[in-house]
Amino acid sequence: MRDELILGLMAACFLLLVVSIVVGRARTDRSAHGARVPHPRRGGDLS
Repeated sequence: MRDELILGLMAACFLLLVVSIVVGRARTDRSAHGARVPHPRRGGDLS
């Protein structure tokens, strides 16, 4: 029981870490991209 709880916590933390990294990278990429190459914004570009 305790091991499962620890594994669950580790998995949740790992997911949070991955999501935050992906979101941060997408934001910095978008701003840097906009600064370098001016292009029309696409709304559904959240894949």
